[in-house]
Amino acid sequence: MLSPGDLDTIATTREAGTRIAYSEQQLSGWILAVQGVVAYLKGQPRSGGKIGILGISLGAQIASAASLGSSNIDALVLVDGALPNGYSQPVRSFPPLLLIWGSLDRTFPVSISIQNSLQRSGRRSPRG
Repeated sequence: MLSPGDLDTIATTREAGTRIAYSEQQLSGWILAVQGVVAYLKGQPRSGGKIGILGISLGAQIASAASLGSSNIDALVLVDGALPNGYSQPVRSFPPLLLIWGSLDRTFPVSISIQNSLQRSGRRSPRG
């Protein structure tokens, strides 16, 4: 749920730290926007009562955070993203989840994102 202004700011900011700070500042508003859209769609007669979210990269961070604790989201597909760095809310459960990740991704390896999510939930990785 990024606005044209959000997209412009992210696209034209050269420094990664500045982009990250901007995203962290906007995150709660983006999460609320996604939750609002989900609630609206869930109330539509043609929805069938089931809502799934697809998030890619930053959208995956927003979608994952928006789905936590929400009974309105029935499925979640995350492409190259997981919970936002520094996300501090406890993770008790996700809706049914499909992670799609590049196995050679060295910038954001899936193993680190999953491990971080498991640590927030108080669970341990199957590998240790």
